[in-house]
Amino acid sequence: MSDGIVAHWNMSGRTRGGDWRKSSYSLANSHCVEAACLSVGHVAVRDSQAADGLVLRVRPTAWTAFTGRLRQR
Repeated sequence: MSDGIVAHWNMSGRTRGGDWRKSSYSLANSHCVEAACLSVGHVAVRDSQAADGLVLRVRPTAWTAFTGRLRQR
């Protein structure tokens, strides 16, 4: 896949545990993106309101570029 996305998959309930984090700017009830570091060095990304849904696995360099652009805004 392009743009730093390595894979995407539906975890079917296997993403409830783990070290998922979301921004401290997020409110408790808002739709947020959560991220978790994977043992293979990639970053997993999901919608906090759909924890059992689609999870993207991205390269660390793509995640760093993405979060860096967010910090510039």
